[in-house]
Amino acid sequence: CGRQRRLGPFEQATLARGALPMLMTVPPLPDIAQETSRAAALEVKRIGHSLEIPVIDLYSRALAEGQGVGQFARFFYATTEERLPLRTLNNDGRLWLCEIVREYLIRPDELKE
Repeated sequence: CGRQRRLGPFEQATLARGALPMLMTVPPLPDIAQETSRAAALEVKRIGHSLEIPVIDLYSRALAEGQGVGQFARFFYATTEERLPLRTLNNDGRLWLCEIVREYLIRPDELKE
C-alpha cells in the first residue's frame, strides 16, 4: 500500500509481523523548555498523521491531567523525600506511562484524530 512505502524500516518490520506501529509524544520534561516539548509533540503528531500511524500523545495527556512541567517533575525523582533527580522515569512515572499505553492498546481507535 502507499502508506507502507512511506514508512521507515522499523515501521515496515512492525507491520510485517502483524503489529501496529505507534508513535509517542514526550510529556513535558523538567529539564526541557516547555516550548521545545510542545514543538516536539506537534512534530510527532504531524508525522503520525502524514504516515497514518497512531500517536500516543503523552504531552497532551499530561497537560490535560494538570501535570505541567512542575507537577510532572515528580516522576523524575528517586523519592519525594530526598528529591534525587533521575534521568528516567521513577516507578510512579513508569506506572503512569504503562497505564496510558495499556489504555491505547485496549482501545486503539482512541488514537485516531
